[in-house]
Amino acid sequence: MRRLFVLSTVSALFPVALVACGGTKTVPITAISDAPAKTAAAGSAKLDVTVVSTSSKSGPTTTSKSGGTTTTTAPAGPTKVTGAVDFKATAGRFDIAAASLGLPAGSGPLQAVLVGQVFYFKGLAGLALPGKPWIKIDLSKIANASGVASQLQSLNPNSYLVQLRGVSGAVKEVGKEKVRGDNTTHYSFTVDLDKAAQLAPADQKAGVEAAAKTVVNKQEPTEVWLDSKGRVRRLKQTVEIASGVLTGTTNLTLEYFDFGTKVDATPPPADQTADFTQLLGGLGSG
Repeated sequence: MRRLFVLSTVSALFPVALVACGGTKTVPITAISDAPAKTAAAGSAKLDVTVVSTSSKSGPTTTSKSGGTTTTTAPAGPTKVTGAVDFKATAGRFDIAAASLGLPAGSGPLQAVLVGQVFYFKGLAGLALPGKPWIKIDLSKIANASGVASQLQSLNPNSYLVQLRGVSGAVKEVGKEKVRGDNTTHYSFTVDLDKAAQLAPADQKAGVEAAAKTVVNKQEPTEVWLDSKGRVRRLKQTVEIASGVLTGTTNLTLEYFDFGTKVDATPPPADQTADFTQLLGGLGSG
């Protein structure tokens, strides 16, 4: 892991509290950059993720004075992810109600197991092979398939935690709020995805780099709610995606709770698994 960015002045590390309009105040950048390690120190946690996407598609060509085209915006249903993650092993087990992923007709709620950068999915209609109900997708091998990789990375809760290493600029304390009944402090700031990729652990770097390739602005406005131990309890982020496969706005809300929970992230047996990594890589690059 590369060293964290060293701020040039002591006053940037330990600023005097500055009260801004609306009651917010500037706080040390380390309040956010240290949050991934403090959260991971809990070992594991349950999670609840909601991803709402609004896809933009080119509408019919029209004749106008500017000679432009119309654009239609189509909101998709939310993607819900529930389950548990093992921070130390970078693994987890999830249930996914993926209305916005454009899955084959007949696909129901998905079961997913994540081990490192490898996803195993069960429940994808039309893709499962006889005797092989599970599908394997290695995200590290489709990092250049920007649209596919980005959409799958949105299901990987570890990628958002790692992004906090890329906190950039001022960090504002918004206020004190309850999350699932617990006391937290609400912060707002900007994440620099290029910086996050540089500081990401080697096994998670590809995921952040894939996300950075698909967004309109690599400086992402982000909000987090940290508990008294500096752990992430809630994270919110709005991202504009513009790739050859996906375009539109994605709003994500992620919550961690029940830290220290037991996580079963055992991969399915190899004889029940079909590897679709190469197929999806071809679709994304095309």
